[in-house]
Amino acid sequence: MTPVLKLAAKAARRFYYDAFLAPRGYGRPVARATWDSQYQQGEWDRLGSIDELAHYMVIVGYVRYLFESPSILDVGCGSGRLAQLLSPVPFENYLGVDISSAAIDKACALEVSKSKFETADLETWSPDRKFDAIVFNESLYYARRPVDVLLRYFDSLAADGALIVSLCRYGNHGIIWQNVAKSLSILDSTTVENSKGQVWDIKVLIRE
Repeated sequence: MTPVLKLAAKAARRFYYDAFLAPRGYGRPVARATWDSQYQQGEWDRLGSIDELAHYMVIVGYVRYLFESPSILDVGCGSGRLAQLLSPVPFENYLGVDISSAAIDKACALEVSKSKFETADLETWSPDRKFDAIVFNESLYYARRPVDVLLRYFDSLAADGALIVSLCRYGNHGIIWQNVAKSLSILDSTTVENSKGQVWDIKVLIRE
């Protein structure tokens, strides 16, 4: 396929997603190679900035409030920023998974106590044990069927466990939340806005 045809095909896929899939709450996966390149080039180092701190700390606060010493699964953990911020909080163990091996390499280098990191695709990987808290921090929009993914991981929650989901307000976040609300109950919700006008919704989800 010529470069021109490749660009045309890419544009057609983008149009189809924007016109038909996004309005129905479908996510848009990103290729593993793209993630690896971005992490290797430091494009996601900004997650360690003060601009990103507040929405991370809401997740940390929920974990601390809801559980005495939980087992935590971080789905789409990136380079381990959440694990780093959780380190002062009592927890039994933490497992972070991400599709990018470059991100996982950076996360492992943090050497956070009681934490492990694995390369895995959130859409196909399945936990082999139960967790008290399962976190989707800025990762759910990359699943083709976000609600289906949430419900599948819900089965890996321990008794009285909870899903904690954070989404930045861009793209089709609104319809994703609407679809989530049809299947899961919201125990609590917090909205965070930084000085740049970026807004996040962080919600604790349970099934009644």
